[in-house]
Amino acid sequence: KWLHGEGIKVIVYAGWGMNMEAPEWKDYGMEMVTLPLKNTGYGTFHQSMPSLWQDWFVFKTAQMIKDYDIDGLFLDSATSVVLTENYTEGMRWVDAKGKLRGSYPLLATREWLKRLYKLWHGELKPDGVIYNHNSPPAIMMIENFADVRCPSEFAQHHEGAFDRKFLDYYVAKNGGEQFGLFIEHTSKDWMGEWARKKTNQLFAICL
Repeated sequence: KWLHGEGIKVIVYAGWGMNMEAPEWKDYGMEMVTLPLKNTGYGTFHQSMPSLWQDWFVFKTAQMIKDYDIDGLFLDSATSVVLTENYTEGMRWVDAKGKLRGSYPLLATREWLKRLYKLWHGELKPDGVIYNHNSPPAIMMIENFADVRCPSEFAQHHEGAFDRKFLDYYVAKNGGEQFGLFIEHTSKDWMGEWARKKTNQLFAICL
């Protein structure tokens, strides 16, 4: 309320994964994570987008908007699509040689972000902000349902001169504006040599 009085929007950090400290974990947490289990740190396991995690996340977000009148979400790595072998969500299959295979939940991830976008752009808030931080190259069929994209915290793994080849790589990794999605870059002091290398790359791109 105080921040709104100062004309400041409040955007809440929302990381990846399902946290084991969530009250829902005890009853149905294992139904919301990918198989095989992927420990994603900070007490979390990677979420399964086609599972009821999607409904749970959207519902909890709506609840937070109503309780705290927040203006947006900073999503950290949540749209990074990972291979999953969940049977009940139909993500697991067996090839002709009998080998177990997984699938990438592209459509489920798109649907999740689309639902959040609608929540922040008309359903509960007229002009909310979805700030999507995802380091890999953008999958635009998913990430177009965001207002801002922060592509990476790190420098590019490309050796050589700042030539056409490097520029093409840079756009593929960090692009988005050509699809109508605003891009914000970041370099952090704690990254040391990485940050200094990336700063030089940003200056070169601008020049």
